[in-house]
Amino acid sequence: HPGQLARLRENVEAAGVASRLESVAIDLLDRTRAFPAGFDAVWMSQLLDCFGEADALSILERGKAALAPGGTLSVLESFWDRQPNEVGRLCVHGLSLYFTCMANGTSRMFHSGDLLELIPRAGLRLVEDRAIGQTHTLLTCAAA
Repeated sequence: HPGQLARLRENVEAAGVASRLESVAIDLLDRTRAFPAGFDAVWMSQLLDCFGEADALSILERGKAALAPGGTLSVLESFWDRQPNEVGRLCVHGLSLYFTCMANGTSRMFHSGDLLELIPRAGLRLVEDRAIGQTHTLLTCAAA
């Protein structure tokens, strides 16, 4: 979003690292728009759950195409099946209801198996599947 990118630029300028950042506003649902390419790392933090499976697959495919040789694509998500207790699962399911009913009508919080199936379909291979804290999972991928 342009507003988020403006805030990001302010923050990196204040930190003195603006020369290390390149940002591009892009409509992620426009499957004809390639991501900029040549990156050592592509980071998707709680992003894919905002979309349905077909769009998430397209985003993963374009993320893979944006990688430089040897680069990695990382996905941080809160999978409902990996929550430490029933309350956590119910909270994540509640977010799915919000996304489906109020946000865009297609997205939902993923079961880990559903997203893990999309990774090879996008031409990626899973390098690491790591728990982060009690509620998040970091999936690190590379080109297959």
